[in-house]
Amino acid sequence: MEEILTRFVQLGIRRNAGAEPSHLDRVESVFAVKLPEDFRAFYLATDGLDISELGIELLSLTGIEQFSDFPDELLGYLPFGDCNDSNPYSLCFWEPIVGFVVHLWHDNGPDLTCRSFTRFLEMVLDRLERIPNATEQERDTLTISLNHLGDYSLVSIPRGLDDAQFGRELIRYSERFTSQDHQWLESLCFATQLFGAGNERELSHLLEVGNGFVHRDVLRRCQAVGTPEAIALQRDHTKNVRLFIDELATVLTEAGIEIRRDNSSGYRFVIVQGNIYLAFEMLYCERNKPAFHLSLIERIRGWQKR
Repeated sequence: MEEILTRFVQLGIRRNAGAEPSHLDRVESVFAVKLPEDFRAFYLATDGLDISELGIELLSLTGIEQFSDFPDELLGYLPFGDCNDSNPYSLCFWEPIVGFVVHLWHDNGPDLTCRSFTRFLEMVLDRLERIPNATEQERDTLTISLNHLGDYSLVSIPRGLDDAQFGRELIRYSERFTSQDHQWLESLCFATQLFGAGNERELSHLLEVGNGFVHRDVLRRCQAVGTPEAIALQRDHTKNVRLFIDELATVLTEAGIEIRRDNSSGYRFVIVQGNIYLAFEMLYCERNKPAFHLSLIERIRGWQKR
């Protein structure tokens, strides 16, 4: 850790006084977590860093503690990196991926960023070292708030065998929860990020068990992986959804519900009375529930009465 901090100082980042061990202990107590050793070592050496050149601040422990006011929203996460956009980088404390760094979004689901706090620091240093020779346009792409960090973007290709193993563990972890729990959704989306070429079977499984948000991520991942098997998954899923929507249109029409085709997509439709737009990907996930069609017809008629 000392070598990493020396590199920050050499690049003009002012080092702060280190935090007291008792303060780290208090953070552990407040968030009910066991901090990784690299995180403790960093904060014992410097209580945060302000890296304004990249638009990010590694918060002081006092700054981190302020997030304790949001226990439900941050269950299993400890924010530490602030880009002044309400989307903090955070340590994850879920059993399969303890110590991973996650990017939390205030208006969307979280993304996996990297495997450890040390790796996160290395990515920040890599950008910082490129700043002196960067053009004005290149500086914008290096600013973290504008171009987010991440080893596990859905569109990046390389994945290791151990990444896939973590992905499988996350799928098993999701089985502890219901589809109404945020841990269920987030663990399946994280798993999607960890699979690559050779994991098409796992990606297919995610299409079977996931909801529309999971489907969206899996399809993007399949496109990026680009193997014949992954592209076939993407193609077959799109075909199956199209067939489902066509069948649904027939069922609703026969039930006396007037629909209007949405010409922008060619196969989706709108319920005319009430101008109701259906979330087809979500409904596709419900298609095997008992009396699915009857239940949907009753819901539509209820919406039309409002």
